[in-house]
Amino acid sequence: MDQTFNGPVGQVSGRDINNLNRGPHEDLLEMTPDQLREEKKNLKSRIWKGMYHSYMNIPMLFSLIGMLALLGTLLMTLSNLLSGNIPERPPFIGLLVGLGIYMIPLYFMTKRRKAYLDMKAACSYRIEFIDARLAFLRTL
Repeated sequence: MDQTFNGPVGQVSGRDINNLNRGPHEDLLEMTPDQLREEKKNLKSRIWKGMYHSYMNIPMLFSLIGMLALLGTLLMTLSNLLSGNIPERPPFIGLLVGLGIYMIPLYFMTKRRKAYLDMKAACSYRIEFIDARLAFLRTL
């Protein structure tokens, strides 16, 4: 085997170069239908686990507490106004604290949600390919 170079060359590998150029779903083409169904089941469980961890966590708990505090302050203010007890000062502090406790964790959750949505898109794309592959195998 002969290699010719036109111009200066830096570091060159002498052997073990594998240019496979495999696509993202090449591994699915070699699977049996049972393996494809198992892979589809695993991908769906990854989507559900990701959704669960995206919404069931500590920042979302703080956000829920903030929403309840905000709702409680609003209901207390509304009941005072309906009963004729007009407070000396409006409960702006309670509303701002409740709104802050509600909104700040949601702001920090955007990165986690974006990661979940990216993972969900990749898994959904792979599931669509599996469905197409299974439909093709049924026609054989």
